[in-house]
Amino acid sequence: MNFKAEKIISPANTQRMNSQLISYLIISIFIFSCSENEIQIISNTLSDSDLPDPNYKLNLQSNSGEKLDSVKISWNDSGNDVSLINLSTEKPVEQSGNLTGLTPGDFLDIEISTIKDDSPYKDTIQIFTRVVYPVTIIEFIYEIVYDTTWEYQTNWNYTFDTFGVKLDSTSTIDTTYDTIEKYHRTLTWSPSIENTVIGYNIYRESVDNITNLIDPIETSYIDHLTNKLDTSYTDLHIKDNPGEFAYYYRVQVITESGYKRNSIIYNYTNL
Repeated sequence: MNFKAEKIISPANTQRMNSQLISYLIISIFIFSCSENEIQIISNTLSDSDLPDPNYKLNLQSNSGEKLDSVKISWNDSGNDVSLINLSTEKPVEQSGNLTGLTPGDFLDIEISTIKDDSPYKDTIQIFTRVVYPVTIIEFIYEIVYDTTWEYQTNWNYTFDTFGVKLDSTSTIDTTYDTIEKYHRTLTWSPSIENTVIGYNIYRESVDNITNLIDPIETSYIDHLTNKLDTSYTDLHIKDNPGEFAYYYRVQVITESGYKRNSIIYNYTNL
């Protein structure tokens, strides 16, 4: 008796085989339809023809922030004359790239142009001068002082003759005094690291007039210190009863060139 074996293929197997066949066909079509020269390669490397024109390639640099009143600009040597323009004023800058006579905290935009390799080159840079370093970490120390008030009273004794004429007089003095506890304010700070500092101006104002310290005025001035290493100041101009008065203080740094920098306005004290 002969039996013929038959392979039974389920619907699920049929669907899986069809999916695999389709995938193989797509890959084959992609491989055989593209020649070696037609394969597209993506790269981040640009050729010379892809680069922009030679503007902005002078590698401008400066020593901005090193000096209070000058900045030096440098660039790649072009072998030709250059033109420097201060874009802030539209005025030329000397070809050496030295800008002097500036003030602390200045910001300027400079444009340089030249010819290099028979092509025009142009570049811009923003430069700035360093600001004067202020004092930092202003704190208060309170020194208790004793203010003694004295009162004097003179007592006179007179002698007279029988006719009522004054012959002599003597006096005694009664003295009374009272000692009141008051205090001085002492400011302490970390000194300015400005190497050209020649002193500090001290300003003081009451709570009601604190706005006078934003740009200190003459009436707020109380003292001047001439030692750059000073780190404290005791306000001997006023002696207050604790809790009765409050003041704000400002310490101003002064340099040899006359440039000034104000510290922060420290919180008032009404001990």
